Amino acid sequence: MKRNDLSSQRRFAKNAMIVSLGITTISGLMMHGKAARYLHYTAGAALVGFSIWHHQLYPATRNPSKERQLPAAETTK
Repeated sequence: MKRNDLSSQRRFAKNAMIVSLGITTISGLMMHGKAARYLHYTAGAALVGFSIWHHQLYPATRNPSKERQLPAAETTK
């Protein structure tokens, strides 16, 4: 299995999200001092970054039911 295949990247992104969420939670509960605050903010930013990356690893799906347009009589008021 290749190191850069899609399933490996997805697995890594999920694990990174789990770790950063855990660090954010633990540092949020023990918010004493500058170091804990810096760790909390950094882990939160990492969680956002890993979430965006994880989202981009999945293809966009089309939902035809949401793309239907209303009839002309219902759009004018």
